[in-house]
Amino acid sequence: MQIVISPYPTLHQVSTPVNFFMPPVGNDWSQFEKDYLHLMVAGHGLGMAANQIGITQRFFGIGHESFDEFKKPVILYNPRVTKTSEEVEIDREGCLSFPGVWYNVYRPVEVEVEWQNMKGEMQGTKLKGYEGRCFQHELDHLNGITFDYKAEENNQ
Repeated sequence: MQIVISPYPTLHQVSTPVNFFMPPVGNDWSQFEKDYLHLMVAGHGLGMAANQIGITQRFFGIGHESFDEFKKPVILYNPRVTKTSEEVEIDREGCLSFPGVWYNVYRPVEVEVEWQNMKGEMQGTKLKGYEGRCFQHELDHLNGITFDYKAEENNQ
């Protein structure tokens, strides 16, 4: 398992829902999650979408000690945003698939989100700040959108 670098094809493909009866790699979901999150953390990522390792299924890892909800890395399956704040802000973003590249991106300040855990159970919460930004960045990946397309520098 390795992180793919832009312009790798899966970075621009829309991901399909996760089938909980068939792990993306191998036959052990638990080991897959451990390996996936280890790769994300080793790369100093706050998040990492499945298509960043060449898998076009709807899941991503997210987590950092500075976050309120996801202080420890976890994988969210079939995630979605259910509501966004009207207020937006611009901030710098990086990406594991674009090493050394940073862009200014506008995003809603607060989002309400839902996802499934590894057991397929629905969960949800409200995210704000950089944690909400990270969730939105990773969700964009699952929709085949990389942050360079949303960058202020490329949309003037």
